[in-house]
Amino acid sequence: EEKANFAKSRSLAERTWILENAVKRTDTKKAIKGFMNTLKTRDTEALLESLHMAATVCSLRIRKMDNKKMRNLVFGIRRSMMSKLATEKNPRTVFQYVVLTLHSQMASGLVHIPSKIINRILYLFEGKLKPDVIGFLKRYHELLNSLGDAVLSATTKQESKESKDGPLDVANASGKLKKLCRVAKKYGVTPDTIKILLEEDMDDEDLEEMGQDDLVDDMGIPAKQAELVIKAVADDGTDKDQPDSKEDDNKAVEMKELLSLMDILKKAAATPKEALLE
Repeated sequence: EEKANFAKSRSLAERTWILENAVKRTDTKKAIKGFMNTLKTRDTEALLESLHMAATVCSLRIRKMDNKKMRNLVFGIRRSMMSKLATEKNPRTVFQYVVLTLHSQMASGLVHIPSKIINRILYLFEGKLKPDVIGFLKRYHELLNSLGDAVLSATTKQESKESKDGPLDVANASGKLKKLCRVAKKYGVTPDTIKILLEEDMDDEDLEEMGQDDLVDDMGIPAKQAELVIKAVADDGTDKDQPDSKEDDNKAVEMKELLSLMDILKKAAATPKEALLE
């Protein structure tokens, strides 16, 4: 009955065309399956050939992208990366954007490469970019490897502290909490906590006589902040030598150098190609 209804819904010409072209269904299926199989391979030539065959049997027209459209595409993607780079604070992501942007300028094309191995294309810049720019890139990558996870944790903490707490204003303490304000940043005591202490008319001497429970129960200061306040007021100004203090100092110096190079590389990525050539 379904076949009869199908036949009635088609004209004689349509039924004739379907019967005459039914053989093409096999060719179409074969071409599409072949194209899907080549997608799993790394053979670019085979992929393009199978794409052409599949497009032909499916009556699809694939137009080649001319040079003008390709340049516009590359320029658009590069401009997008530069826009993201301007506000990016993750050192590893900055490195990826800088390398990809510089490569697109030098090669007038695009390349997709995982961030973990992006340093492997730095050799492509040899003899093209100015030696100092290449030196900055290599040194930046060395610092990323040396600092490891400390890179992300340090920048994340700094960004979180700046956005959440804001800078400490020692002047607002009117001299009453001078000692606490001097070491507040070191121990992580927030401006909100200092503000509460000032409203309670507290000074450094008062804090030295109080305990953590007093700050929590009497003033409503969060327990963690109260703990940090007690540690801060107990600071006698002499740092005890720690086994890893020298290593921490080295990390701090490397982080400072990394952040300095980050600004330099961001500017390099935004510099016209002619000014970067050797």
